[in-house]
Amino acid sequence: TSPRHQIGFPSLLPYSRDKNARRSHTRGYIVSSEKWATFRHLPAYHPVVINMLSFASTYHGVTEPKEGLVPALVKDKFTSRYCSDPVVFTNYTIVHEGSYLITNMEVHTSQGICCKEIATAKKLSGKIFQAKRTEMKQKNPKISDAKFPFAKPALLGLPQTEMTYFSDFVSTNPFVVDALISPERGLTKHPYITGSGDHINSFMQLNLYRQFGSSICYKMSLFSPSATLTIVALQEVRYLHYVEFSSVFQIEYIKHHVRSRKEFPCFEKAEVGLPCNEWASDKFVCVEAKILQFGKLCSTATFWIGQTDGKVRQANL
Repeated sequence: TSPRHQIGFPSLLPYSRDKNARRSHTRGYIVSSEKWATFRHLPAYHPVVINMLSFASTYHGVTEPKEGLVPALVKDKFTSRYCSDPVVFTNYTIVHEGSYLITNMEVHTSQGICCKEIATAKKLSGKIFQAKRTEMKQKNPKISDAKFPFAKPALLGLPQTEMTYFSDFVSTNPFVVDALISPERGLTKHPYITGSGDHINSFMQLNLYRQFGSSICYKMSLFSPSATLTIVALQEVRYLHYVEFSSVFQIEYIKHHVRSRKEFPCFEKAEVGLPCNEWASDKFVCVEAKILQFGKLCSTATFWIGQTDGKVRQANL
Protein backbone atom coordinates (compact mmCIF):
# COMPACT_ATOMS: atom_id res chain seq x y z
CA THR A 1 0.00 0.00 0.00
CA SER A 2 1.41 3.40 -0.98
CA PRO A 3 1.70 6.03 1.78
CA ARG A 4 -0.82 8.87 1.73
CA HIS A 5 0.62 12.37 1.62
CA GLN A 6 -0.99 15.64 2.65
CA ILE A 7 0.14 19.06 1.44
CA GLY A 8 -1.29 22.48 2.23
CA PHE A 9 -2.60 24.46 -0.69
CA PRO A 10 -0.02 27.30 -0.98
CA SER A 11 2.90 24.89 -1.39
CA LEU A 12 1.23 23.23 -4.39
CA LEU A 13 0.96 26.22 -6.69
CA PRO A 14 2.76 25.57 -9.99
CA TYR A 15 5.33 27.80 -11.61
CA SER A 16 4.94 31.02 -13.56
CA ARG A 17 7.01 32.86 -16.17
CA ASP A 18 6.22 36.22 -14.58
CA LYS A 19 9.17 38.35 -13.47
CA ASN A 20 7.33 39.47 -10.34
CA ALA A 21 7.43 36.08 -8.67
CA ARG A 22 8.19 34.33 -5.42
CA ARG A 23 9.15 30.72 -4.77
CA SER A 24 6.69 28.40 -3.06
CA HIS A 25 7.56 25.41 -0.87
CA THR A 26 7.33 23.03 -3.81
CA ARG A 27 10.77 22.48 -5.32
CA GLY A 28 11.39 24.76 -8.26
CA TYR A 29 7.85 26.10 -8.56
CA ILE A 30 7.38 29.83 -8.95
CA VAL A 31 4.15 31.77 -8.75
CA SER A 32 3.54 35.48 -9.16
CA SER A 33 1.76 37.31 -6.36
CA GLU A 34 -0.92 38.48 -8.82
CA LYS A 35 -1.71 34.96 -10.05
CA TRP A 36 -1.64 33.63 -6.50
CA ALA A 37 -4.19 36.23 -5.36
CA THR A 38 -6.59 35.15 -8.12
CA PHE A 39 -5.92 31.42 -8.07
CA ARG A 40 -6.31 30.97 -4.32
CA HIS A 41 -9.90 32.29 -4.49
CA LEU A 42 -11.08 30.06 -7.35
CA PRO A 43 -13.65 27.44 -6.29
CA ALA A 44 -12.16 24.01 -5.64
CA TYR A 45 -14.28 22.39 -8.39
CA HIS A 46 -12.68 24.53 -11.13
CA PRO A 47 -11.09 22.08 -13.62
CA VAL A 48 -7.88 24.10 -13.94
CA VAL A 49 -7.47 24.13 -10.15
CA ILE A 50 -7.88 20.36 -10.05
CA ASN A 51 -5.44 19.85 -12.92
CA MET A 52 -2.81 22.16 -11.44
CA LEU A 53 -2.98 20.45 -8.05
CA SER A 54 -2.77 17.04 -9.70
CA PHE A 55 0.36 18.02 -11.62
CA ALA A 56 1.97 19.48 -8.52
CA SER A 57 1.16 16.38 -6.46
CA THR A 58 2.59 14.16 -9.20
CA TYR A 59 5.73 16.33 -9.30
CA HIS A 60 6.28 15.45 -5.66
CA GLY A 61 6.30 11.80 -6.68
CA VAL A 62 9.40 12.13 -8.85
CA THR A 63 11.80 10.60 -6.36
CA GLU A 64 14.96 10.80 -8.47
CA PRO A 65 15.65 14.57 -8.65
CA LYS A 66 19.40 13.98 -9.15
CA GLU A 67 18.61 12.24 -12.44
CA GLY A 68 16.66 15.28 -13.63
CA LEU A 69 13.40 13.42 -14.25
CA VAL A 70 10.22 15.39 -14.94
CA PRO A 71 6.61 14.11 -15.07
CA ALA A 72 4.57 14.45 -18.29
CA LEU A 73 0.82 13.98 -17.79
CA VAL A 74 -0.58 11.41 -20.24
CA LYS A 75 -4.01 10.57 -18.80
CA ASP A 76 -6.40 12.12 -16.27
CA LYS A 77 -9.93 11.81 -14.89
CA PHE A 78 -11.82 13.35 -11.98
CA THR A 79 -15.20 13.79 -10.33
CA SER A 80 -16.10 16.96 -8.45
CA ARG A 81 -19.07 18.34 -6.56
CA TYR A 82 -20.23 21.90 -6.12
CA CYS A 83 -18.39 23.81 -3.41
CA SER A 84 -18.00 27.58 -3.26
CA ASP A 85 -14.92 27.40 -1.01
CA PRO A 86 -11.29 27.47 -2.18
CA VAL A 87 -8.85 24.62 -1.62
CA VAL A 88 -7.32 24.06 1.83
CA PHE A 89 -5.18 20.96 1.22
CA THR A 90 -4.88 17.78 -0.86
CA ASN A 91 -4.45 14.16 0.12
CA TYR A 92 -2.77 11.92 -2.42
CA THR A 93 -1.01 8.62 -2.99
CA ILE A 94 1.46 7.83 -5.77
CA VAL A 95 2.17 4.41 -7.25
CA HIS A 96 5.27 3.83 -9.41
CA GLU A 97 4.69 1.43 -12.29
CA GLY A 98 7.85 1.27 -14.38
CA SER A 99 8.30 4.65 -16.08
CA TYR A 100 4.82 5.80 -15.02
CA LEU A 101 3.42 7.52 -11.94
CA ILE A 102 -0.23 7.01 -10.97
CA THR A 103 -1.57 9.67 -8.61
CA ASN A 104 -4.80 9.29 -6.63
CA MET A 105 -5.76 12.68 -5.21
CA GLU A 106 -8.50 14.16 -3.04
CA VAL A 107 -9.03 17.92 -2.93
CA HIS A 108 -10.25 19.23 0.43
CA THR A 109 -11.94 22.49 1.37
CA SER A 110 -13.31 23.68 4.70
CA GLN A 111 -16.53 21.84 3.75
CA GLY A 112 -14.79 18.50 3.17
CA ILE A 113 -13.71 16.60 0.06
CA CYS A 114 -14.64 18.42 -3.15
CA CYS A 115 -12.89 16.32 -5.79
CA LYS A 116 -11.41 12.88 -6.36
CA GLU A 117 -8.99 12.36 -9.22
CA ILE A 118 -6.72 9.77 -10.83
CA ALA A 119 -3.84 10.90 -13.07
CA THR A 120 -1.12 9.03 -14.94
CA ALA A 121 2.19 10.66 -15.83
CA LYS A 122 5.32 9.41 -17.56
CA LYS A 123 8.75 10.11 -16.11
CA LEU A 124 10.98 11.79 -18.68
CA SER A 125 14.65 12.73 -18.65
CA GLY A 126 14.89 16.51 -18.39
CA LYS A 127 17.96 16.69 -20.67
CA ILE A 128 16.45 14.50 -23.41
CA PHE A 129 13.16 16.37 -23.11
CA GLN A 130 14.82 19.77 -23.62
CA ALA A 131 16.88 18.57 -26.60
CA LYS A 132 13.87 17.12 -28.40
CA ARG A 133 11.65 20.10 -27.63
CA THR A 134 14.21 22.61 -28.94
CA GLU A 135 14.37 20.75 -32.25
CA MET A 136 10.58 20.43 -32.53
CA LYS A 137 9.85 24.09 -31.78
CA GLN A 138 12.24 25.32 -34.45
CA LYS A 139 10.24 23.52 -37.17
CA ASN A 140 6.84 25.05 -36.42
CA PRO A 141 5.29 28.01 -38.29
CA LYS A 142 4.24 30.87 -35.99
CA ILE A 143 1.71 33.68 -36.29
CA SER A 144 1.08 36.69 -34.09
CA ASP A 145 -2.01 37.22 -31.94
CA ALA A 146 -2.85 40.31 -34.01
CA LYS A 147 -3.39 38.16 -37.11
CA PHE A 148 -5.77 35.67 -35.46
CA PRO A 149 -9.60 36.20 -35.41
CA PHE A 150 -10.31 35.55 -31.74
CA ALA A 151 -14.06 35.30 -31.14
CA LYS A 152 -15.74 37.57 -28.63
CA PRO A 153 -16.90 35.65 -25.53
CA ALA A 154 -20.58 36.47 -26.18
CA LEU A 155 -20.46 34.69 -29.56
CA LEU A 156 -19.37 31.52 -27.77
CA GLY A 157 -21.78 31.80 -24.86
CA LEU A 158 -18.96 32.59 -22.42
CA PRO A 159 -18.82 35.29 -19.72
CA GLN A 160 -17.52 38.67 -20.95
CA THR A 161 -14.64 38.42 -18.46
CA GLU A 162 -13.25 35.28 -20.13
CA MET A 163 -10.21 35.46 -22.39
CA THR A 164 -10.95 33.40 -25.49
CA TYR A 165 -8.38 31.44 -27.46
CA PHE A 166 -10.35 30.31 -30.48
CA SER A 167 -12.30 31.66 -33.40
CA ASP A 168 -16.01 31.41 -33.98
CA PHE A 169 -16.95 28.02 -35.42
CA VAL A 170 -15.32 27.49 -38.83
CA SER A 171 -17.59 24.46 -39.31
CA THR A 172 -20.82 23.29 -37.68
CA ASN A 173 -20.89 19.81 -39.24
CA PRO A 174 -18.94 18.81 -37.26
CA PHE A 175 -18.32 21.72 -34.89
CA VAL A 176 -14.72 22.89 -35.38
CA VAL A 177 -12.83 25.98 -34.22
CA ASP A 178 -9.35 27.26 -35.00
CA ALA A 179 -7.34 28.14 -31.90
CA LEU A 180 -4.16 29.97 -31.00
CA ILE A 181 -2.33 30.44 -27.71
CA SER A 182 0.80 32.55 -27.41
CA PRO A 183 2.95 32.69 -24.27
CA GLU A 184 1.72 36.26 -23.77
CA ARG A 185 -2.03 35.49 -23.90
CA GLY A 186 -1.73 32.02 -22.40
CA LEU A 187 0.62 32.82 -19.52
CA THR A 188 1.68 36.42 -19.00
CA LYS A 189 -1.77 37.97 -19.46
CA HIS A 190 -3.82 35.14 -17.99
CA PRO A 191 -4.98 35.86 -14.44
CA TYR A 192 -4.17 32.44 -12.95
CA ILE A 193 -2.83 29.84 -15.44
CA THR A 194 0.90 29.11 -15.15
CA GLY A 195 3.44 26.96 -16.99
CA SER A 196 7.02 26.54 -18.13
CA GLY A 197 6.43 28.34 -21.43
CA ASP A 198 7.70 25.34 -23.41
CA HIS A 199 4.32 24.19 -24.77
CA ILE A 200 0.56 24.51 -24.29
CA ASN A 201 0.24 22.44 -21.14
CA SER A 202 -2.59 20.37 -19.70
CA PHE A 203 -3.89 23.34 -17.65
CA MET A 204 -4.48 25.32 -20.84
CA GLN A 205 -5.88 22.39 -22.79
CA LEU A 206 -8.38 21.53 -20.07
CA ASN A 207 -9.43 25.18 -19.96
CA LEU A 208 -9.90 25.05 -23.75
CA TYR A 209 -12.06 21.94 -23.47
CA ARG A 210 -14.15 23.68 -20.79
CA GLN A 211 -14.69 26.71 -23.04
CA PHE A 212 -15.32 24.55 -26.12
CA GLY A 213 -17.82 22.30 -24.32
CA SER A 214 -19.67 25.30 -22.92
CA SER A 215 -19.80 26.82 -26.42
CA ILE A 216 -21.18 23.58 -27.90
CA CYS A 217 -23.95 23.59 -25.28
CA TYR A 218 -24.65 27.26 -26.05
CA LYS A 219 -24.81 26.69 -29.83
CA MET A 220 -27.15 23.70 -29.34
CA SER A 221 -29.31 25.53 -26.76
CA LEU A 222 -28.85 22.68 -24.27
CA PHE A 223 -28.92 25.06 -21.28
CA SER A 224 -30.35 28.50 -20.63
CA PRO A 225 -28.27 31.16 -22.48
CA SER A 226 -27.49 32.81 -19.15
CA ALA A 227 -26.37 29.59 -17.40
CA THR A 228 -22.84 29.40 -15.99
CA LEU A 229 -21.31 26.11 -17.12
CA THR A 230 -18.23 24.11 -16.17
CA ILE A 231 -16.73 20.63 -16.39
CA VAL A 232 -18.31 18.73 -13.48
CA ALA A 233 -16.51 15.47 -14.29
CA LEU A 234 -13.63 14.54 -16.56
CA GLN A 235 -14.33 11.03 -17.82
CA GLU A 236 -10.96 10.83 -19.51
CA VAL A 237 -8.40 13.01 -21.23
CA ARG A 238 -5.40 11.59 -23.08
CA TYR A 239 -2.42 13.74 -23.97
CA LEU A 240 -0.71 12.27 -27.04
CA HIS A 241 1.50 15.00 -28.55
CA TYR A 242 2.68 18.45 -27.51
CA VAL A 243 0.63 21.44 -28.66
CA GLU A 244 2.89 24.34 -29.68
CA PHE A 245 2.59 28.00 -28.73
CA SER A 246 1.77 30.59 -31.41
CA SER A 247 0.89 27.96 -34.03
CA VAL A 248 -2.73 27.47 -35.11
CA PHE A 249 -4.47 24.27 -34.01
CA GLN A 250 -8.02 22.92 -34.15
CA ILE A 251 -10.54 21.79 -31.56
CA GLU A 252 -13.04 19.40 -33.08
CA TYR A 253 -16.35 18.10 -31.73
CA ILE A 254 -16.86 14.33 -31.97
CA LYS A 255 -20.25 13.69 -30.33
CA HIS A 256 -22.36 14.37 -27.27
CA HIS A 257 -25.22 12.92 -25.26
CA VAL A 258 -27.44 14.20 -22.45
CA ARG A 259 -28.35 12.48 -19.19
CA SER A 260 -30.52 13.50 -16.25
CA ARG A 261 -28.96 14.42 -12.93
CA LYS A 262 -31.26 11.85 -11.30
CA GLU A 263 -29.33 9.06 -13.05
CA PHE A 264 -26.19 9.73 -10.98
CA PRO A 265 -25.39 8.97 -7.31
CA CYS A 266 -24.08 11.20 -4.54
CA PHE A 267 -20.42 12.26 -4.59
CA GLU A 268 -19.26 9.55 -2.17
CA LYS A 269 -20.69 6.80 -4.39
CA ALA A 270 -19.83 8.34 -7.77
CA GLU A 271 -17.25 6.57 -9.90
CA VAL A 272 -14.21 8.72 -10.67
CA GLY A 273 -14.78 10.25 -14.09
CA LEU A 274 -18.58 10.39 -13.89
CA PRO A 275 -20.81 13.16 -12.47
CA CYS A 276 -22.43 13.17 -9.06
CA ASN A 277 -25.88 14.61 -8.32
CA GLU A 278 -24.68 17.46 -6.08
CA TRP A 279 -24.92 20.22 -8.70
CA ALA A 280 -27.51 22.79 -9.77
CA SER A 281 -28.01 21.06 -13.13
CA ASP A 282 -31.12 19.04 -13.89
CA LYS A 283 -29.01 17.43 -16.64
CA PHE A 284 -25.41 16.88 -17.68
CA VAL A 285 -24.03 16.93 -21.21
CA CYS A 286 -21.22 14.51 -22.08
CA VAL A 287 -19.01 15.99 -24.80
CA GLU A 288 -16.28 14.20 -26.73
CA ALA A 289 -13.71 16.39 -28.49
CA LYS A 290 -10.14 16.40 -29.74
CA ILE A 291 -7.26 18.80 -30.39
CA LEU A 292 -5.22 18.57 -33.59
CA GLN A 293 -2.20 20.54 -34.77
CA PHE A 294 -0.35 20.21 -38.09
CA GLY A 295 -2.74 17.35 -38.90
CA LYS A 296 -1.58 15.38 -35.84
CA LEU A 297 -3.89 14.24 -33.03
CA CYS A 298 -2.60 15.90 -29.84
CA SER A 299 -5.25 15.07 -27.22
CA THR A 300 -8.71 13.61 -26.82
CA ALA A 301 -11.20 14.31 -24.05
CA THR A 302 -14.56 13.04 -22.81
CA PHE A 303 -16.05 15.35 -20.20
CA TRP A 304 -19.37 16.27 -18.58
CA ILE A 305 -20.70 19.82 -18.68
CA GLY A 306 -23.10 21.02 -15.98
CA GLN A 307 -24.56 24.17 -14.53
CA THR A 308 -22.96 25.82 -11.50
CA ASP A 309 -25.51 28.57 -10.81
CA GLY A 310 -28.98 28.08 -9.36
CA LYS A 311 -30.09 26.00 -6.39
CA VAL A 312 -27.50 23.30 -5.68
CA ARG A 313 -28.89 19.84 -5.07
CA GLN A 314 -27.62 17.85 -2.14
CA ALA A 315 -27.36 14.09 -2.09
CA ASN A 316 -30.13 12.15 -0.40
CA LEU A 317 -27.96 10.08 1.89
